[in-house]
Amino acid sequence: MSDHLRKPAVLPEPRGHGEERQAIDFSALRALIGDDEVAARAILRSFSTHSSGLGNQLRAALAAGQPALAVDAAHKLKSAARAIGAFALADLCADIERAGEKGETTVLAATVTLLIREEASVAAVLALREQDNSPLL
Repeated sequence: MSDHLRKPAVLPEPRGHGEERQAIDFSALRALIGDDEVAARAILRSFSTHSSGLGNQLRAALAAGQPALAVDAAHKLKSAARAIGAFALADLCADIERAGEKGETTVLAATVTLLIREEASVAAVLALREQDNSPLL
């Protein structure tokens, strides 16, 4: 395998509302890197490290009256979440961006609460996969 991402990568579409879904669709990561388990684990560890507690940071930014910081953090997380297949998390990031751009602070705060829950679901899946060492891809 080469040491670069294949571009343009075709990522699977997120599942619609009402369908059973998992916190992470690993086929998205496979679309980016192929079947390299070592690379997949490294990417997921990096995602876990950098995204851990981001929801609480977003909430703190809102409490400090700095919604622009929350929007910026959500924007950064959105792409990484999509790349690993955490589509619901990425969609919530996009919702935070939209609410922030429109100045909808109530919607923004409610969406951050949902993001924190989804972030916990993604973290739980990643922790389980790391612990049981089962194949990811």
